[in-house]
Amino acid sequence: MDGQDHFDAIQNSLAKSYHWTLALDSGYLDILDDDDDDDDDDDDIADNAFILVAKYEATTGHEVASKQVHLTTEQQNLLATALENTQELFDDNLGHYKHEKIPLEVEDGAVPVHSKAYSVPVKHQDAFLKELCHLEAINVLK
Repeated sequence: MDGQDHFDAIQNSLAKSYHWTLALDSGYLDILDDDDDDDDDDDDIADNAFILVAKYEATTGHEVASKQVHLTTEQQNLLATALENTQELFDDNLGHYKHEKIPLEVEDGAVPVHSKAYSVPVKHQDAFLKELCHLEAINVLK
């Protein structure tokens, strides 16, 4: 199975699931939706969202590989070998890609869309503001 077939199989599996989890940056933002058959699931996502405080911890390629429990031991060893010389990816800092510019392709005649900003519930504002200030301090956001 090539990479695209594997990706398609995973995507199809997720599309059939009623339980969605979006985990960004090691659990920074988890969005959980209950297993119900309503057609308006997208409207309920914000109601069920919660924000965890971001944890930026240094790790190694070997630790990352060993946590991939869906891989065989041989595959974990191959992954650890591939990640040996990539320590800057696993330090405890966020960074940015500096090597080449990635073009943003927009269809001809595309009309920009303005939508209402996503509001942060009051109970999540402290965690959100703490992370926002942190991202600004390390120049991820300006």
